[in-house]
Amino acid sequence: MTAAHRPGWLGADAPATRPPRTSVVRAITVITVGFAVFVGVSMAVGMMIWRDSSASTEAHGARALGAASPSVAETVPTGQLDRITRAATIGSATLVLPDDPYAVYPDPMPLQGVLDLFFWAGATVHPSYDGRHSWSSAVLLGRVSDSLVHGDLEGQGRETIRQLSRTFFGEHETRLGEMTWSDHSVDGHPGMVFSARVHYSVPRLPSRYDTVTAVLVQLDDGSLVVAAAAVPDDTDPEVARQAADSLSTLSIS
Repeated sequence: MTAAHRPGWLGADAPATRPPRTSVVRAITVITVGFAVFVGVSMAVGMMIWRDSSASTEAHGARALGAASPSVAETVPTGQLDRITRAATIGSATLVLPDDPYAVYPDPMPLQGVLDLFFWAGATVHPSYDGRHSWSSAVLLGRVSDSLVHGDLEGQGRETIRQLSRTFFGEHETRLGEMTWSDHSVDGHPGMVFSARVHYSVPRLPSRYDTVTAVLVQLDDGSLVVAAAAVPDDTDPEVARQAADSLSTLSIS
């Protein structure tokens, strides 16, 4: 895969290089100006494991989730992706990323102050809309950074959506529309589902907004994971359905 991708959420140019995993500064730069495209690696390679060495400096001990909560995990967060099944796992949470035309990007990345790490997949909606970039529908599984783990789930979810919507559209100005939310437990774990439209105006891009849906779940160790999808308004209905189906696979072991 050599074409540049600018997902409607998560994205930008895609140089054919793999970013260093240990540099938070480099990771943020890649999110705002380009994602490394996974090039020529067989799905048969199987399982990959990643460890974010920078996250160990961000541990803050126990954080309250309501009146009482378990301690937030003090170990360095780990994640794994099975390239054959497309199952991304962070802690005890697993999400099956959507099948073709979604391309799975197997190198997890941190987003400072928002996600300690995340896996994602993107499907092109508008290839080379400006002659250089493509705009895509995207799905991710991420671990919410400790800095956002305070207060109740509703407040944490709303803030997570705000931060994702502000950050993951790169340099483009966005406007977050009305947000809705409701309780949504997953395998007996407390959770909520949030939905909002993120509006933007990008020159030469037909899309005008993404519908962002996020499921936020509290794990037994007090940490939070988020499974989210961002789908441009003019996405093919089948591609949009695949994103929704992927979110429905979220499970907690």
